[in-house]
Amino acid sequence: MLSIFRSATPEALESLAEELRVRKTKHFILLFSMGSQFDHLIVQQLSKLGVYCLVADPATVTADDVKKAAPA
Repeated sequence: MLSIFRSATPEALESLAEELRVRKTKHFILLFSMGSQFDHLIVQQLSKLGVYCLVADPATVTADDVKKAAPA
């Protein structure tokens, strides 16, 4: 199941930081989902390449949220 980034709440940022620690990386990609049925396939293929991809909800994520998350 995909985890969806909806806003840069302290809980969401802590969860993201923990995921990055587990994966031993500082870089990730935000994929803004426009409702495509292929989002999970994109995430899966990027994961196979060793890239952490977090699906973001464009209806709720603001520019400030993106800055706080600081994707690669």
